[in-house]
Amino acid sequence: MKKKAGIAAFGVFALVLPFLVRDDYYMHLLILSGIYSVLCMGWVLILRAGQFSLGQSAFLAIGAYSSSLLALKLGLSPWLGLLAGGIAAALAAAILGWIVLRIRGLYFAVITLAFNGVVQLVPANMEFLGGWTGLTPIPPFTLGGFEFIEKTSWYYLILVLVALSGLVSWRIEQSKLGKYFKATANESLAESIGINTVGYRMLAFVIACLFAGLAGGVLASYLTYVAPGDFAVWKSVQVQIQATVGGTGSLVAGPIAGSTMLVIIGEVLRAYAKGLEPLLYGLVLLVVIFFLPDGIVSVPGLIRTKLRISLKR
Repeated sequence: MKKKAGIAAFGVFALVLPFLVRDDYYMHLLILSGIYSVLCMGWVLILRAGQFSLGQSAFLAIGAYSSSLLALKLGLSPWLGLLAGGIAAALAAAILGWIVLRIRGLYFAVITLAFNGVVQLVPANMEFLGGWTGLTPIPPFTLGGFEFIEKTSWYYLILVLVALSGLVSWRIEQSKLGKYFKATANESLAESIGINTVGYRMLAFVIACLFAGLAGGVLASYLTYVAPGDFAVWKSVQVQIQATVGGTGSLVAGPIAGSTMLVIIGEVLRAYAKGLEPLLYGLVLLVVIFFLPDGIVSVPGLIRTKLRISLKR
């Protein structure tokens, strides 16, 4: 009951936030936080299935380029492009997964890292995809004659995407499917009781990359351009760090908390001390690993526990 009340309170807060934060720059940070939240939810889902991905930025790029090409070259609606971008990223994940998902741990991480590099270089060396300059101008989303131009409208669009991704993740976590994902982390034990570990890892990977592809389609339209430099390996590393800092024990709360905190801190730091963002991420990750192994989402629980102990004395 308390958990549902907390979710409802957070939802109300998220809905009224644009009325409290009227500065476009801070709204921009919240929009970026939403994009990263979706990426982090997918990354934690992959982790639950016993794999460690360092290539989520690649699927963000596939979604962004697919939706942008359909809008610019074929004149299709950005909404159709968004759907196509998500499907393209999911199909790419299925193909890559079919090849490499029998590999575990470090090897899978290295392959996804290399895949990220390849996906970044392909559009950079193809004139049809805009080269290093990228594709622009990408049209905004429209709904019944209303154009998503103002930061507030983009915030609510991202909020819908975060809510849908969170709902899917939460349903997975509460279902038998989520239990099967967790079971695949122990491959030998899972297979001994008849669980198809490769199949469930594939499903987790495809769902996570579908999230990334949809986020990429929204990001491209929001920025009005897409370029290879926006999908470097560092972005994939950021996703991993944000999810870990937030707390991988939760498929929803941890990713949202970690991405929001690090995106805002990172952007502010970039404005005053450009180039120190990787150092900040590394320091925050070390602090959390040593002092908050369950992530920053565990802080309220730790505070409540300490208060109960102090009140009993």
